[in-house]
Amino acid sequence: LYLASPLFLVMSTIAFHDHLLIALCLAACHFMVLFAMRFTAEGRGFRWLYLAALLLGLATLTKYNALSVGLAFLPFLLSHRVLRRSLLTPQPWLAALLSVLLQAPVLWWNFAEGFASYRFHLSERWVDPQQATPAQLPLFLLVSVITLSPLVVWGAIRLVGHRPDTRFASLAQPLA
Repeated sequence: LYLASPLFLVMSTIAFHDHLLIALCLAACHFMVLFAMRFTAEGRGFRWLYLAALLLGLATLTKYNALSVGLAFLPFLLSHRVLRRSLLTPQPWLAALLSVLLQAPVLWWNFAEGFASYRFHLSERWVDPQQATPAQLPLFLLVSVITLSPLVVWGAIRLVGHRPDTRFASLAQPLA
């Protein structure tokens, strides 16, 4: 698993906690796909959904970026006709609530501190207009391709056009 994700290599070469974020997000996605497989086959499997929600909540505790994975879960469920039926049950909504409840310590601290971390991430961090400009995008993309390696980028591009050959892959590909 460690070697399968080039992001582990990149992010573990620097003193970031992103390796935990990535591992928890990958695990949450894995269990979401297991839920999707079980629900489409048998109309159940909600324990996998709750496990995905738990892991997603833990991932969001490591870094707010995990919210993007959580936001991807809803379109994933909406994109499959059979999975849309799961949204008519309380389980997906309770699972989402579980992920949000795991943020209770963060929400409480932010409330007590005048929403300090949210203020930082949403405005104070972006005060310097030189920090990110459209002209830097080509350089960012080039550095990203070099960092991840052209082979990984080629594999990611091929993934988009690849026809999955297993049931797991056919559910995992849209989520990826």
